[in-house]
Amino acid sequence: MVMAVLLAGSGQAQAAASHYSLFAQFPPANGAGTAMRGPQVIILGSDGLIYGMSTAGGYYGVGGFFSVRPNGIADSQIDYGSTADSSIGGMLPPSLPANNFTPFALMPNGSILSVTNTGGYYGSAFGTPSGVLYAYMGNGAYGKFHTFYRSTGEVTQPQSIAVGSDGSAYGLALGGTWSGGTLTSNSNLFRFAPVSWNGVVTNLFSFQDYSPTNFVLGTNDNMYVTLPKGVLLPGASTRSTGDVVYKVTKDGAGSVVHVLDPATEGQGIDELVGDGQGNLYGAALTGGGLGNGDGTVFKIDATGGFSVLHRFSSFVGASQQGFWPNSLVAGSDGNVYGMTRLGGAPSAPNGTFFRITPSGVYSVLHVFGDSQVEGGNARSLIQAGPRSFYGVVDGGPTSSGAIFKLVVPIQDDVYGVGESSLLMSGPGALSVGTTANIGAPIPIANGYYLAAVGDLDGDGIADLVWTSQNHDLYVWFGGVNGFQPRYAGTYPSGWTLVGAGDINGDGKDDLIWMNDQTHQMAYWLMDGANRIGSRIFDITPGYHPVALGDFDGNGKLDIMWTSAKNDLYVWLGDGAGFSSRYITTYPAGWRISGRGDLDGDGRDDLIWSTADNKHWGYWLMNGASITKSVSFAVPAELNGYAIAATSDYNGDGLADLVWTNGLNAVSWSNQGQCSAIASCTFSAGTTLQVPFNQTIFNSGIPRASQ
Repeated sequence: MVMAVLLAGSGQAQAAASHYSLFAQFPPANGAGTAMRGPQVIILGSDGLIYGMSTAGGYYGVGGFFSVRPNGIADSQIDYGSTADSSIGGMLPPSLPANNFTPFALMPNGSILSVTNTGGYYGSAFGTPSGVLYAYMGNGAYGKFHTFYRSTGEVTQPQSIAVGSDGSAYGLALGGTWSGGTLTSNSNLFRFAPVSWNGVVTNLFSFQDYSPTNFVLGTNDNMYVTLPKGVLLPGASTRSTGDVVYKVTKDGAGSVVHVLDPATEGQGIDELVGDGQGNLYGAALTGGGLGNGDGTVFKIDATGGFSVLHRFSSFVGASQQGFWPNSLVAGSDGNVYGMTRLGGAPSAPNGTFFRITPSGVYSVLHVFGDSQVEGGNARSLIQAGPRSFYGVVDGGPTSSGAIFKLVVPIQDDVYGVGESSLLMSGPGALSVGTTANIGAPIPIANGYYLAAVGDLDGDGIADLVWTSQNHDLYVWFGGVNGFQPRYAGTYPSGWTLVGAGDINGDGKDDLIWMNDQTHQMAYWLMDGANRIGSRIFDITPGYHPVALGDFDGNGKLDIMWTSAKNDLYVWLGDGAGFSSRYITTYPAGWRISGRGDLDGDGRDDLIWSTADNKHWGYWLMNGASITKSVSFAVPAELNGYAIAATSDYNGDGLADLVWTNGLNAVSWSNQGQCSAIASCTFSAGTTLQVPFNQTIFNSGIPRASQ
């Protein structure tokens, strides 16, 4: 039916709709060069820039503190390693697996508080220094607040730091305390107050025979650490039977929060993070009881309740999901995001980037590829926006490390809340809502109508594309604070905008056009409101697009085509072109009514209904292959209703359905039972009233087919 079409450009391999790129690449070693190399940990500054710490390069060769420009260029701000009075020393990362240290914290004034675990001022009578606490104020300015010395008996080698609600700094030091040449404690939790030139270090809690592997400051300035299996806790007569999550108050009182059962809950805690609401999330490298026992992600709620959110396995058939989890982020949308060290692609098992919903639904958002291309040993994950994340990798194209960026868009999420928006429009008005509530109408200019929804600027938040009979084009860029409109030009008469999707794999959706009179299709490659490329090509007369989605899960747009003969073809996009595949011929009277990922495998599926709306069904898709086909009678309570839209309205990673009779709308929430074996099940939600004279927009189906 259709010919293969070559497109300009190519992109990184990606799973589902996520877009992975190397945001900042550090230059290779070049003899006497002083550029930073070997990034280890990063933080998002109050100015929106990324700052970080490296352990190689710089003037003295031992790394330093750097900033990253919006274009991905890293600039050295502080060179570690000088023996002068202005020295900040350096950071030696501990050996794996405990490499998720947190030597940065944002101060209320926007400065970045940081620690190093080696070096400092060597000219003091106190002897060899053992680390520095300092603040970076911006524009290359910094101030050293404290140098740690073994000879003074205070804590040494600070590894992690955080700023408490009381304005004090709290941290973890792994060098212990000393009396003369005798070690008096292995590691310590400390307070530094006030955070200024005259601050004082107070040893709050000492660990005698072991050292914590993680540190996080929780609510009420409670400090939480993780301890390895077999430790002898204060006041205990026997050693722990598993890893321990331990709490120490700011007054120095310690208590056990939970001891993990290695067989069912995990062992070797590699990460512990908080969400600011009293909940803790952790990643254990091994144990857990699934398959070979290759780790867990767990939650400890504000009351101390423990639950395992996901168990990992390296067994064949499960390893592609990743195993040995490490770096985590408690997302602003309520989901947990993280990475695994291993698993993913069999040819390059360098780990995965995943999401876990509050209900425990696990999705792979990206599979890390060749370490020389994408980097390896991913860690230090941070969230920079509602749908954007950054992290650190070793290696990469320069072999000197890199900072990656991953954008995780959710279809139709115009406010960046992690759930698809329910979009309704009509003459002079747009309404944006959820499946539980519809917002107040937003006025729009007369004559304009919604033509496409997509993420045109690559920020992970959906944008709206409007047009009119004047053939002019406007983009409303979505955001947490509402829409920002931009004029995007005009287009020739005879062309119709049919939708949006990522053609070339750059993480930014492009615009898809049809001209039925000339039997042509076109695309515009977009960068925000700017067209950066385009192409027009012929199609077979009589065929038209009926669904836009990612049906093979490679992150590129695929297009479903049909004709009056009810034959169905798919154009599978790979970023460099399309390949046309015949799927099947479907029964008369049926039509595609939606697209979305019903079974959570990262591939869009097809939702069908009959013209009389008496029956509906779905196909689970794997590219051009149908893995399951099911049809049902429409329930009696939905007599007179039709499928109006399909998207992820509750943010669990699965497509939900919305039905309407023109006046009211009813949502069906996907219950997560879809598979090649089990049929999908749905739970009906609240009935909503559709605003007068408005219709629900179905972003995956061209307007002519709705």
